Amino acid sequence: MYRKLLLTLKAKNRYHLAAKVLEADLLEFIEKLSSYVKDYEKEGKPEFASTLKEIIAAVRKSSWEVALKLFRQSTLKYDLAQSYIYIQEQRDIQHLENQGLSQWGMKPGEYIAYRAGSVAKNPRGLYFAASYEDAKAYSVIGEGNRDVHKYLVDIKKPLIATRQEDAIQKLGGKPLVLSPTKMQRDLDAQLVRLLKKKGYDSALLTKPAPPALRELVVVDPGSIKRKLDE
Repeated sequence: MYRKLLLTLKAKNRYHLAAKVLEADLLEFIEKLSSYVKDYEKEGKPEFASTLKEIIAAVRKSSWEVALKLFRQSTLKYDLAQSYIYIQEQRDIQHLENQGLSQWGMKPGEYIAYRAGSVAKNPRGLYFAASYEDAKAYSVIGEGNRDVHKYLVDIKKPLIATRQEDAIQKLGGKPLVLSPTKMQRDLDAQLVRLLKKKGYDSALLTKPAPPALRELVVVDPGSIKRKLDE
């Protein structure tokens, strides 16, 4: 009983600490945007300053989609590219949280995952998306329009990384540089080889190539427990 209470308190403390870090990051971001407003006003660009004030107001309310729309309607997305990318990332995080997918694939366990195409053994691994929509967006790439299916995937030891290159570096490798002789499939295979070597059965990519918001790379089809939409 005491142990369970202690674990609960520790979890709550971690949550509050993470919330404080996020709040600090957000305040710092707003301060940065506010400094840009002053710069634009000094430069005699009132329209930029006005739009940025609207963006700041949206950010304060965590209305990330509204902030993105304002960015897209102006040329600020070119002038403040890194701020635009940050807002996109926050929008994606919010979207995942709203779908209950913020922890999808982040730790050992069973997950519902979506994939277009074959689930046969592949030296490049098997890539799964967190949602049907993300998998569908990939279904028209490469091998034509493929059906998307729903699976229950069981992972034991996932590696968490932002993208493939980050995962390869975490595993002690040097990512291949894509060229006419080194294709994406070679980078995929390099990642899978390193995952196997280091004892991982999967990798969760938190910032994969768009449009997916999360991507789970499964080393072996044996991690697929069953197909759910038969």
